[in-house]
Amino acid sequence: GDFKGDILTVPATYKGLPVTKIGDYALENIQTKKIVLPDTVRDIGYQAFRGTTAEEIVMPKYAETLGGAAFYGCYYLEKIVLPEGLKEIGASTFYMCFALREIVIPDSVVEIGYQAFDHCYTLTKITLGKNLERVEYAFLQCDRLLEVDNRSVLPVTLDGTSKFGGVARNAKNVFSIGVGHSNLFTTEDGIWCYEDENSVILLDYLGENSDVVLPDTINQKPCELIEYSFSNANNIESLTVSGVIKDIPSF
Repeated sequence: GDFKGDILTVPATYKGLPVTKIGDYALENIQTKKIVLPDTVRDIGYQAFRGTTAEEIVMPKYAETLGGAAFYGCYYLEKIVLPEGLKEIGASTFYMCFALREIVIPDSVVEIGYQAFDHCYTLTKITLGKNLERVEYAFLQCDRLLEVDNRSVLPVTLDGTSKFGGVARNAKNVFSIGVGHSNLFTTEDGIWCYEDENSVILLDYLGENSDVVLPDTINQKPCELIEYSFSNANNIESLTVSGVIKDIPSF
């Protein structure tokens, strides 16, 4: 039925029975900012959350099945923690989740399916779980995927190819436990950045101010923009771009 409110909380029980499944299309197009699922849920159906406006979805800790295209077209989804216990991320699971910046693949996941993260334009970092074995063409149109934290046995490298689903096709940094580190950081002013060898890429604004001035340099390196920089910074009312920044990329 119709729902109005900022937080939709699914109950753990209904008429004395445990809620164990979110059915196919169950919460499709729900207009809310946050959805909270109970830990009693084990299965999530096909396109269960398609088109919802939620910025955060709190997943059940013990969910085992995640239906295909579960979060298809969740344009505003920024925050989600996938439960340990999932074996597979199916085809088109996060297709067109435009606001998703980072994702951690649980160690239990063995396979990431076709187009699972396709058109996640602002996806910047992904952590691959240690038991991951197969990745289909899962990261098409993820042009801003700069970092891969590879904890799996897959030999992901900066080779510029579509190997392993294209996860490192546009990456600038691939690292693993004990070898390398993340180059992402947030300034005191709330600007989310990636420190490259000769410059600092300004990615997004995570602060709360409405008036933002982009810096000329950070860590004594010139600042630059990338495609989709600040595309999710909805609270900015005034943005001043430094004269040092000569190139404003697409979107």
